[in-house]
Amino acid sequence: MRFVPAIFIVGVFAAIVGMSANASEAVVRCGRLSDVTSGTFVLTSPDADPLRVVIPDGKPMSEPGGYTCVSVVPGRPTAHLAGVLAPGMPGYVAAH
Repeated sequence: MRFVPAIFIVGVFAAIVGMSANASEAVVRCGRLSDVTSGTFVLTSPDADPLRVVIPDGKPMSEPGGYTCVSVVPGRPTAHLAGVLAPGMPGYVAAH
């Protein structure tokens, strides 16, 4: 009867991996912008690796550089910009 618990454990593990692999939800990242072009920028946070972000057509970047918080959809090799957060918006973390 060890077979049934083993299948149950494998099923639970597969469900957890499947849920964590869903990269279609936007996440908020805050940090310093650099290498800003018309199509990409790099966001550097003190607690994470630099993140290259693609700016989709039609999404303006009003902040040319400096500290900001953005909503991004994770992706490989680059994340995609979902929106720029202004101070006071949910998810915005002030620079420390």
